[in-house]
Amino acid sequence: MAKTLFLDASTSPAQFLQVAPQKIVVVDDAEFEEVRTASNSTPINVTDTDYTQLAWLGLLVGGPIGAAAGLILGGAIDVFSSREAERLRPYTLVNRSICSQVTFPSGHPQSKTAYVRHPFVNTLYYPISQFHQYLFQHKHLEAVRLLKSLGADSIEVRHDAGWSQEQLGKLNTPVGTTGVNAGVKAGTKRKSSLAVFYSAKLNPPKTRSIPKDLVWYDKEDQWRAIAEDVINNRVNEFVLEVATTETFGVDASVKTELAGLNLEVGGEFQDFEETKWTIKATFPKRRKASKKPKSRRQTA
Repeated sequence: MAKTLFLDASTSPAQFLQVAPQKIVVVDDAEFEEVRTASNSTPINVTDTDYTQLAWLGLLVGGPIGAAAGLILGGAIDVFSSREAERLRPYTLVNRSICSQVTFPSGHPQSKTAYVRHPFVNTLYYPISQFHQYLFQHKHLEAVRLLKSLGADSIEVRHDAGWSQEQLGKLNTPVGTTGVNAGVKAGTKRKSSLAVFYSAKLNPPKTRSIPKDLVWYDKEDQWRAIAEDVINNRVNEFVLEVATTETFGVDASVKTELAGLNLEVGGEFQDFEETKWTIKATFPKRRKASKKPKSRRQTA
């Protein structure tokens, strides 16, 4: 079975973003041809060919021709669950210049190293070694941003399961967090409790709103329900859950796969771990609209 594909050298950065392969291996331009030849990759030319078809063709190289034809011509891709499809999808070799419009964490991309696309953001890639940790961090910081926009005047973050704040604190500067910083703000207190690791007092905005560019909001029923309550009702306190339960096709097997291809994972590999943090938020009480006094004519 083919493990790698490669994008034609004529591919532009804009075209790369259109296809946005899930798993890529970034290679320095000067080394690209050497790595491509050594990996025996299947070519992709996005200028005149449908990428999805070629990706699946590359996936099935070495398998029955009839199966490949059935997938491509018969549209039988649906027989695979989306989770299984992500797990089996091959790596795509790209040279550094092709992915110039992609955002990576600080210190990346590194040559001959594998990265995984954010499942909902085509312009954002994380090193495969810490993919799940970066993804959870991204989700947590968006939850904090949502709470701030909804007018929270204090938050308290509790660790319930999985990765701790100390573990995620070792990541490089986060990216793609839509305006939220990872560090603890001024006025924030670290708790002595092992469960509650920080709390913060905030200056709420004058109006409550939901940012339009959130990535996770539409996918989290609890977030939407809470936001609607805060905006439409007099909610003064609640707990919001931030959790990760999906592997998105990235598990410990990728380390073995990439070692067999003489490629790097981008650091010490961190396998998927179900993680849950909860955020307790409070909101200032809204003043009830004062009733207008009746005029003397009305009271007469």
